[in-house]
Amino acid sequence: MRKQRRPIKEVTPEYEDRGLFKSPPTRLDVNLVPKIWKNTRGDVLIRGHVFDGVAIEVLFAGRRAKTATKLIEAIRFLWTRANQMQKPDSPPLEVDSIVYPVVINGSWRVRFETDRANWQTRHYQLVVAQWRPKDAQDPDAMVGEMPKVPRSFQQS
Repeated sequence: MRKQRRPIKEVTPEYEDRGLFKSPPTRLDVNLVPKIWKNTRGDVLIRGHVFDGVAIEVLFAGRRAKTATKLIEAIRFLWTRANQMQKPDSPPLEVDSIVYPVVINGSWRVRFETDRANWQTRHYQLVVAQWRPKDAQDPDAMVGEMPKVPRSFQQS
């Protein structure tokens, strides 16, 4: 199968946003936990919880991955601090017990993964356009930018 990705020099913000944001962004409160990784494309993924503990993947894709640097540092600092405060004889900390609450403007997308028994499992990803800490002094101070609005978002 032929590789169909454009060369990086040809990827404009508008083109990237059309691929990432298939539906209009929505604002959502998310509790991020210190489970952070990158995929093969170099996107940053962070495990989060919404709606009373439902686990999701929060995706900082493309050029927006750079805006997640300070967020990652803050989450890792919380994890390090919690481990330092841990008593030597207590059980190890659970990753999901350390949360960093944020407000995210993003769009949902569904991913399917096939397990060893060929069963498909549905996973939800929240593709981030903008974010801010939930307790930020200025509630309108968001990091990142809203997507360039594709025609499919506009009302006729």
